[in-house]
Amino acid sequence: MADFNIATFERAATILADTVDDCLHNVAHLKTDWPDMTQLRVIDTASLHNLLRTEEEGGKIYCVLGEAVPPAEATGGDSQRCALIRTGEEQRYRLNTAISNANVIVATKRSGKDEGAEVLSFLGKSYDEIALRATALEEAFIHLSKVLVGDDLQRLKLGLLQLQIASDTNPLDDARRAAAWAELKRLVKIYHDRLQHAVGALEGRTFDPAFVRNYGPGVYKNSVPIFETERDGPGARIINDVWFPERYATPLLHSLAEQQTQTIAPSRPPPRPRGRLSKLLDLFRR
Repeated sequence: MADFNIATFERAATILADTVDDCLHNVAHLKTDWPDMTQLRVIDTASLHNLLRTEEEGGKIYCVLGEAVPPAEATGGDSQRCALIRTGEEQRYRLNTAISNANVIVATKRSGKDEGAEVLSFLGKSYDEIALRATALEEAFIHLSKVLVGDDLQRLKLGLLQLQIASDTNPLDDARRAAAWAELKRLVKIYHDRLQHAVGALEGRTFDPAFVRNYGPGVYKNSVPIFETERDGPGARIINDVWFPERYATPLLHSLAEQQTQTIAPSRPPPRPRGRLSKLLDLFRR
């Protein structure tokens, strides 16, 4: 079976940290008096995609980041069972869409077309968004790597979903369960503090000084991360370097096909996901 482990998620965090560094490099260059588009770094999305997949005899297997969400938050119900919601695909899709839009503009500028201050402003704000989204995902993967340490912590997380380790000969007793809860709460506190610090550190380095103040409080958080693996199958698609199983890929592709009626002109910023696409992405929370 595919072996996605602590080292995998530490590497994922490193890749996302590189994305943040590339964004901040590009923002600093855009703030110069005479920005040269050939000095902007094209931001990579393939490395993370390749890291989170493997190939076995039966085909490709993909790793997907999810989170255990309390029932009232997930469904509005009063069940004691947490829901496992696969938020990783949505977050990576939104990040990679912003990256793709920025990379298209950079490629256009390198071809010799000059669009002036409007496009420079669009690029700067795009890099602000990318840096914030990548920072949030970076911290989520770091947190995931931390909560994978300790068998009792894994038992506790599975218990939240009313699942258990196959053939578990040492189930949690009350004392060990309490200790695992205390450890989880400790790690969550560290994660929230670290995320707040990482987001705050961006504020003075963004293109728009107010961006982090406005959007930082709503950044992606995943307090109880749990990863899943799923085998590639018929109808699955890779969109913006994010793998989607058929149940998500088909409706998403239909929506994207409608958007293709509006081409991305070099003289104007690409459209952002909104409207029907934003509602479609809510499917990930069902």
